[in-house]
This record gives sequence, structure tokens and C-alpha cells, in this order.
Amino acid sequence: MYPISRHSPRLHLRYLHPGDAEGLFAIYGDARATEHMSFDPRTRDDIDAIVARSITSAATDPRQEYALAVSDNEDGRVIGFGRPTSSQDAADASPLGAGDRTRRSRPCGGGTG
Repeated sequence: MYPISRHSPRLHLRYLHPGDAEGLFAIYGDARATEHMSFDPRTRDDIDAIVARSITSAATDPRQEYALAVSDNEDGRVIGFGRPTSSQDAADASPLGAGDRTRRSRPCGGGTG
């Protein structure tokens, strides 16, 4: 299953890359974007650790964690992040979510993006 990469006309679902910390911080470091999430805004150090852990876990076998970025096809910028899990792991998971261009948080639906 490595690597996961799915495209729609607007979005790309993929593993995180080292350069994704800035885009992820724009979402997870913003109090308005995390207002309805299960955690407080993250620091840049928190985000750097999330990205590093996610990159490392993508290459492990067996996999313990799946972490996926949602990026904009137009500019490649990360606009969402999630950790899909099985129902047994749901209590420790974060749902797939995204910050729009005004940095408001909104869930990613089952549509085609």
C-alpha cells in the first residue's frame, strides 16, 4: 500500500513530504481552524514532529499509523491532514479535516473534492 496517492480535479491525497510543515502549521497552528477539533492549536515544533513521525511511519512494516495530506492541485499547498484508522483505533484518531483559504475548519466529505 505504499505510496498512497489519489487525485481529483482539485485535490491530491498523499503522504506527507518534508516541505509540508508550513501548510500544516497554517491549519493546526490557527486557533480558529482548531476551534472544533479535539486539541488546542499546535506549535511549529509539534508540527515538525508530526511530519517527521508521519514520514517515518509511512515506510514501516507493519504499519502502525496512516497519515495523509490533502494538497491543492493548483499550487501543491497542504490544505488538510488526517489519520484514517480502524474503528478500534477511533478514540485515538483525528478525522480528516481541512482549512479553507480563510482558515476556517471544515470536514472533508465523501465527495470528489
